[in-house]
Amino acid sequence: MKTIKFSFIMLLGVAVLLLGATAGFADQGSFGINVNIQKSSAIQFVVSRVQGSTWTPATNALNFGQLLYDSVNGIFYSPFYYAIDIGTTGDGAGQPDDISFSYTPGTNPNQGTALGGLDVKGSLTVVKTDGDNDTVINKVLLGKVAGIGTLDKSQFTGGWPRLYVGIFNGDPDNSTGDDDEEVFSPADNPGDYSGILLVTAVVN
Repeated sequence: MKTIKFSFIMLLGVAVLLLGATAGFADQGSFGINVNIQKSSAIQFVVSRVQGSTWTPATNALNFGQLLYDSVNGIFYSPFYYAIDIGTTGDGAGQPDDISFSYTPGTNPNQGTALGGLDVKGSLTVVKTDGDNDTVINKVLLGKVAGIGTLDKSQFTGGWPRLYVGIFNGDPDNSTGDDDEEVFSPADNPGDYSGILLVTAVVN
């Protein structure tokens, strides 16, 4: 027992001496670490025509064609609307940011009358979506989209920006709640109604 105890004490003493020697000659090295992630190359707009549960790829020409007539309610309506998903393209990082809107009226057969054109009969709904659930950010008449201002990417955390463009059909659930909102009715002048919705965004 004494021998074992003595051996242990000796080894411990040697270990302490070695640690002390090592500590006396310690040095330091500083190592800089850096990585870079490239930015996505551009904003991408993916347009779909939505009718019921059917989504069909579409182009930037949001053509509603000839509206259908609802003789019971006395209005013209479209059985579909358009969805525009805003994302990025290219093998890079970043999200759509600083999103803003403007609308330029085009042809309006109601010009000069008390009735409006697409600026008060169409709407834009901005949502944050995860593909299954939408959270409404804003919903306005086409003629008032500039009033949305600039949307920050932080407002879409956990999802991505999606826009819905539709023609008001008189259903309160589809309404913007704006007093200027109108439906298409037999009181409107026949012809083509048009306009241009401009969406601007950057990658950040």
